[in-house]
Amino acid sequence: MKKTALAILLAAGLFLLAGCGSTGDQTAASNPLTAAEIAGKLQDSGAFTELTAASDKVFEKYLMIETAGLEDHLMLTDATRETAEMIVLVKVGRAEEAEAVRQKLDDYLAEQKALYRDYQPGEMSKLDQAAAEVRGCWISLLVSKDTAASRKALQGMIK
Repeated sequence: MKKTALAILLAAGLFLLAGCGSTGDQTAASNPLTAAEIAGKLQDSGAFTELTAASDKVFEKYLMIETAGLEDHLMLTDATRETAEMIVLVKVGRAEEAEAVRQKLDDYLAEQKALYRDYQPGEMSKLDQAAAEVRGCWISLLVSKDTAASRKALQGMIK
């Protein structure tokens, strides 16, 4: 009887700890949307041109983030490279992992700025307004025609 009660208590404790992060922020855990659903809604907002999903191999190569340990991820870019627009969404398992991912997205953004400075200088205003942001276990990088609108739309989906 005592062993059964202990097993139930341990299972309940593990269930409570299984949420995202140890800071008490359960926003991402209660968010039922996937990265693909979030990106679809962002594209529907009209703040982005038509974007194409990158493969996991491209995601890992350009962002320097291994996909194996991620809860969810997605990278959408302009396949023609005519615009710098992109949506990058990453969900980590623990909030403590978010800062390292944010830094890698900031590094990637810096690389994009260096590339577009000479290639498409008209895109620099989009890149200059962009920054990686952390919301619980979600990390995002949005580069769009209207960065303020795309961030506001994202806030409505990931609180």
